Amino acid sequence: MDRLFLTPEDVAEGAGISVEQARELVKQLGKHLKNANVAVVPDRIQVWYYEKQKEEGFILSGKELIKTEQLPVNQKRLLGIHEFYEYVGLGKDKAMELAEDAGVLIRIGRQVKIDRVKFDYWCDENSGIEDSSDTCREPKAENADRIAVLSENDSGWRKEVSLLSWDDGPLTYDIREWYSDYEQSGEGISLLPEEWTQLVAIAGRMLKSREQRKRKKGGE
Repeated sequence: MDRLFLTPEDVAEGAGISVEQARELVKQLGKHLKNANVAVVPDRIQVWYYEKQKEEGFILSGKELIKTEQLPVNQKRLLGIHEFYEYVGLGKDKAMELAEDAGVLIRIGRQVKIDRVKFDYWCDENSGIEDSSDTCREPKAENADRIAVLSENDSGWRKEVSLLSWDDGPLTYDIREWYSDYEQSGEGISLLPEEWTQLVAIAGRMLKSREQRKRKKGGE
């Protein structure tokens, strides 16, 4: 069974810091979660949240939680798991299967890293083999028309709503993360125009219903 929480000792071992530093890090991360109205367990940190912060470059400096300067993933040698998902533009299971096939997984204590340079070399070497070229080549976004930017992080990745087609396919409404003018993409979803229309209609009905409940509750 996968673990749900990490202790300061787990964090110290995985991050290569002292237990005292790890305990302070767990404490600070817990405060961040508590401020976001997420339930916390004393002297423990949720695995998913710790991994997310670690991938984004958070470190402990004194008693402050600060963010390190980020390199684009295509300039890093070792990628974290989430960075690798974004780099190859695949889902978790497919991306990890690909990393296993390429033999580029590196385990450092409890951490799992992917050697990006070796992976790129593996893709180049296998690009002429049937069934491997399509795996290594990311689908190409064409005729991209940005509708809106929903959010952007310090690494330069933007979550966008766009109108585009994939590899000369049909025009779709697309919601996903992009890096540097559609050069790299993360996980997302593409909807045909009729599916987009249905989604907008459903969202509209949900918002209308919510507002009606709020007004009803306020009038009681």
